[in-house]
Amino acid sequence: MKLWDKIKRLYFEKFGYTDTLVEMVASSQILKLCASGASNRQIADVLDIDIEVVIKEVRKWLYFSGWEKELEYNPLAAFRRVKSSMSDSRDTLILEWMARTECEVCERYLKIEEIIMKEWL
Repeated sequence: MKLWDKIKRLYFEKFGYTDTLVEMVASSQILKLCASGASNRQIADVLDIDIEVVIKEVRKWLYFSGWEKELEYNPLAAFRRVKSSMSDSRDTLILEWMARTECEVCERYLKIEEIIMKEWL
């Protein structure tokens, strides 16, 4: 049995956490950095992991290959701001300006974050 499988089994036996939840938590920093506009290379460098791991996890959870280059702004911060207020017409314009992929990535990341906050500890 691989070490990762042993770790997931331990979390299930001790806390009742599913493999999927453990995998979400393990990938959460990669996903947050991606949703924040960091490139695959930046994420790999910051977390000191192989770029292929970054690409694999981003594809698995966010359904795209990640950013080849760092974005000039933080889509996650902009998306959260817009979603939290939606009262200002400028916020609506920001959401319309954001690319469809950026919005989808943010929505998917926030769903994962919500699951983790609800089910982890």
